[in-house]
Amino acid sequence: MDFADIQHVQPPPGSEGTRTKVQPGDILVTITADLGRIGLVADDVPEAYVNQHVALARPANRDFAPYLAWFLTAPAAQAQLGLLDRGATRSGLGLADIGAVRVSLPPLAEQRRIVARIEALFGAIRDARKDLDRTLVLAERFRNALVAAAISGELASDRSGSGMSAEESGVFMDRLASERRQLWEQSELARAAAKGRRLKDNWKDRFPSPVKPVEHYADSLPAGWTLASLDQLAWAASYGTSEKCDPAGSGSPVLRIPNVARGAIDLSDLKFATGDLGLVPGEAVAPGDLLVVRTNGSPDLVGRGAVVRQSLERDVYFASYLIRFRLVGNDTLWRWIALVWHSPMIRDQVFAKAASSAGQYNVSMTELASFALPIPPEAEQARLVNLVEERLKVTDEMERQARASHDLLSRLERQILDVAFRGDLVPQDAADEPAEETLARLRQEAEAPAGPRGRQRRRAA
Repeated sequence: MDFADIQHVQPPPGSEGTRTKVQPGDILVTITADLGRIGLVADDVPEAYVNQHVALARPANRDFAPYLAWFLTAPAAQAQLGLLDRGATRSGLGLADIGAVRVSLPPLAEQRRIVARIEALFGAIRDARKDLDRTLVLAERFRNALVAAAISGELASDRSGSGMSAEESGVFMDRLASERRQLWEQSELARAAAKGRRLKDNWKDRFPSPVKPVEHYADSLPAGWTLASLDQLAWAASYGTSEKCDPAGSGSPVLRIPNVARGAIDLSDLKFATGDLGLVPGEAVAPGDLLVVRTNGSPDLVGRGAVVRQSLERDVYFASYLIRFRLVGNDTLWRWIALVWHSPMIRDQVFAKAASSAGQYNVSMTELASFALPIPPEAEQARLVNLVEERLKVTDEMERQARASHDLLSRLERQILDVAFRGDLVPQDAADEPAEETLARLRQEAEAPAGPRGRQRRRAA
């Protein structure tokens, strides 16, 4: 049980409070959402109650509780619970489902040996996980420090102040502005042609002027760099589709929050639209698109972004939880923006703008458009991006191996439990009282006549 994040309740008097109050030795089972997670209530549990998302199973004999809790965590029992899952879009279990799980019950003495061995092995696995987590933390700190050094100018090739002059900076931004307008006009013409309509004579007047960047960071720029808003660096921005998606859908693939990895698109877990998205030419995700998470229950995920760098094999769109900014420039600028987007500068702007509503954190397209990004000279962009990406190769490999080791430890846990409940983890002892005899003895003790106080207790129960 983990009491690090709990909510408080004033339980109603009577049977409701009694029924939902946990006791040492109780086994708790999650029956909605993250289905089948198991918790064993320890002796030092504070006053606590379960809500409607958790089932409480109280063993007839508390001596069985540790074994039963581990057994329910094992693959065989989890498979039974999974096969009985009646939920279509929301997982759910009933008390009858839990009660129907078939339990392999060894002698009580062997149960204790199994539990002791499992806990010893899982303790070693927990220690290994802590070491891996420390590796991931250190890798993340190095990454953040390196990116921060790159955008602050500490890694600049010439820190004496040479770079773009004010005039050169203006020419560079004017060129991006001209490209921004040209790409917007081409998009409007293509959209009109796809729909078979003719644009009005004054349609170019609808071209949106870019917003200026937040000036808070202007004074901290290295000499020769310029500050640009995301809006100045993008020729279009839009929200995604709300069309329902499913792994077995027949429509176009739709990118979701899990597909927005660190700076790049991850296509390993795609869902597909269940209907026709009605995309016109040019609307599919393409190289130069920056996808940003606009809303999530976790503030750390809000604002996370990825730049599409390569052409995709088929038309792919994106979900409504994401915002797309279509960037101007070339691959070098896109790589630089992808790098900057995961810097402390951008995270500070996200946290300053993200609003919370009904447990969700949100950042709007308008707010994102004004985010300030530092832009070095073009040659310096390429040099810094190459330098950072080269140095991060080792860090990326460390993280990859650490995450792979996490997965191996999870597989090892499942294998340990599988072996344990096949009877192969600890030796059997012929001197152990057989489980059938233990159960018969416990039934006999429970049915034995008791004094008046004992009978009264049974009636009250």
